[in-house]
Amino acid sequence: MADNEPTKPDYLLFDEMKEVSATVRRTRSAQGKKNPEDVPFGTPEWIEVSTDLMRDMCVAMGGDPDAWPALPNIE
Repeated sequence: MADNEPTKPDYLLFDEMKEVSATVRRTRSAQGKKNPEDVPFGTPEWIEVSTDLMRDMCVAMGGDPDAWPALPNIE
């Protein structure tokens, strides 16, 4: 897959990616955590929740989010 190319339904792992995302979102809800759609778009809380979701997605896929470089401050 080329860099910056959107993922399409014909991509080999598309269904698996959707299922991991859905599982992480359901797990977060069960834990009392918010998902990005639960807060107003573009607010500082949305940025925080979205970042936390991406960290959880990374863990669900076997990664280590602490190995990521620091995210830039986009506020």
